Amino acid sequence: MRVQAQYYGALRARLARDADWLDLPLGGTARDLGRVATAGLGPEWLAALRFAVNDALAPADRALAEGDRVALLPPMSGG
Repeated sequence: MRVQAQYYGALRARLARDADWLDLPLGGTARDLGRVATAGLGPEWLAALRFAVNDALAPADRALAEGDRVALLPPMSGG
């Protein structure tokens, strides 16, 4: 299935893009999408992510469906 990963904050800066359409097997979860999207960045990136599926916060084990939009939300910082 094809789902859209949308990147925010430090993750967007690190990947140098806003979004990707990625392929996952049927039954894939938000965590699975995060694993694919952050491959090569190190496990700390995946461990820190929170997810929003179709504009609603969702747990990492949320099953995805064809065409879902998943925001990958890293921790925020600032002052």
